[in-house]
Amino acid sequence: MAYIIEKALLNTSEEQIKGFWKKNFPNWPESKFDWFYKSNPYGEAQCWLVKEEKNDKIVGMTASFPRNISMNGQIIKAYITGDYGVDKEHRILGPALKLQREVVKFCDDGDADLKYGYPNSNSEPVQKRVGFEVVGNVIRIVKVLKSVSYIKRFIKLAPLAAFISIPVDFCIKVFSGEVKTGGAKKYYSVVTEKFEKHYDDLWQENKSETRLIGEKSRAFLNWRYSDCPYYDYRVFELFLTADKRFLGFIVFRLEDDQVVISDLFYQSGTLAVLLNKFIRYTRENKYHTISIIYFGDEKIVDQFKKYGFSIREENRKIVMYSTLKDKKSYLLDKNNWCLFEGDND
Repeated sequence: MAYIIEKALLNTSEEQIKGFWKKNFPNWPESKFDWFYKSNPYGEAQCWLVKEEKNDKIVGMTASFPRNISMNGQIIKAYITGDYGVDKEHRILGPALKLQREVVKFCDDGDADLKYGYPNSNSEPVQKRVGFEVVGNVIRIVKVLKSVSYIKRFIKLAPLAAFISIPVDFCIKVFSGEVKTGGAKKYYSVVTEKFEKHYDDLWQENKSETRLIGEKSRAFLNWRYSDCPYYDYRVFELFLTADKRFLGFIVFRLEDDQVVISDLFYQSGTLAVLLNKFIRYTRENKYHTISIIYFGDEKIVDQFKKYGFSIREENRKIVMYSTLKDKKSYLLDKNNWCLFEGDND
């Protein structure tokens, strides 16, 4: 069977792409197209389609989404790879390789410095076949605040589980580290849903503190989180009381009694305070767990561990392809990266 590859024009291919989604990704909302494909502040998504030559029918697609990455304070043009799929009856190596070769060619032609992605177990071998390399494993960092839901897995009697959870929760709090940071009046926090000018100031002043990190500008944050059609995100902001200086933020969303951190950024040296204040906020609001998807520097992971977070492996890896050949070893060092859930497609 013969296949052709076509670079999609988003204005004319929209209905075809949405039709492919309905068959292969039925849970995706159609609003994703206008938001993630067309409204990105860094430019429109790049999308490739694989079609049957005999009838022009789409049987597969992949996309890349522009993302500015700061490398030691200098912005490089990057893309996140994603939305890859092939119809079940066409899942042979040919169409898959054709699509991923176009992704790589886009870099080789000078249109991007770096492409990175979070492939699943099906797409990872194909991406590696065309030149992507594995940087490392994604992890989930979890802190239990209230143990009752876990205890109920073993003790079905709800009143007894609740009774047992009281001393367990006390021990979790005492030994988690959060009660050891003082200065309650030195800082104050605000929870909001929008990102204002002080986010640009924080980004410009601190972007060089992390070696490889996605841009945290006001424009990006409002698009990625405030405009997102999937979730209702909230933002925890930390300020210094004396001069109202903005020190950092945590973007989060709620899944029942779980708080999911999707992004964070902070002034150098203030992560401990930011975590301490956020944990206290989640306790006051009676949430049960805090969860973070993270990839990057082990020193950051160690900071979370001090506050009682535990590490759980995720079945995902970060892969990358870059034309910056002199930076290859640098890019393949996991400890140079800092990625969160919001850095995915």
